[in-house]
Amino acid sequence: INQSSHSYKKVLLCEGDSYISNAGTEYIESGHYNDTFTNYIGCDSIVEVDVLLIEMKKNPRAEYYKCNLDSITIGNNVNENWNYSWNTGQKTAKIRTSNFGTYILTKTNTLGCSVKDTFEIIDLNCPKCNEYIPDAFTPNNNGLNELFGPISDCTYKNFRFEIFDRWGERVFLSTQPEFRWDGSFAGSIVKQDVYVWILIATDESSEAPFRKKGTVIVLR
Repeated sequence: INQSSHSYKKVLLCEGDSYISNAGTEYIESGHYNDTFTNYIGCDSIVEVDVLLIEMKKNPRAEYYKCNLDSITIGNNVNENWNYSWNTGQKTAKIRTSNFGTYILTKTNTLGCSVKDTFEIIDLNCPKCNEYIPDAFTPNNNGLNELFGPISDCTYKNFRFEIFDRWGERVFLSTQPEFRWDGSFAGSIVKQDVYVWILIATDESSEAPFRKKGTVIVLR
């Protein structure tokens, strides 16, 4: 006489997955189930199935706004039980970037269950600095147009303004925006000529660094 069999099975499910029993029953939620089917010799086979759904918290889509060239850190706090993988290829819980776009972080636990967090970095369209740098000035002691340097509506940091003659000798250096060239070098007014200037600075509000280069004519 063939007797029915009875067995027990525990199933761990990742969120979004399902388990299909020998009887063809599909399980997608946690619970205790009795699964009955007829085995190959025609007897009933009863399987008790405990299904545990592993739920992983998915963070809401995160949006960050920044100015061009700014760097920003995105990601999650480190959990030692998770592995991390970004769509950029990095394998850390957090990354730092200066680029705009969509970043996806896949987190996988020790059971192999995964969840994805999405981070969107959006251009804040920060206003750019408006610099006015004249192309000529007249240091002739008439009280008009006596100084030369950048005029801007922005606040600088890491400011450096240099002026060179046609042979490459530096004739002026300023690390303060308000300190401008009076046309002198080594105690004397330079001759009438074309001079090259280089401006290197960082806009304090947007943290955007920049470098500009041009020429100025000294008129006597």
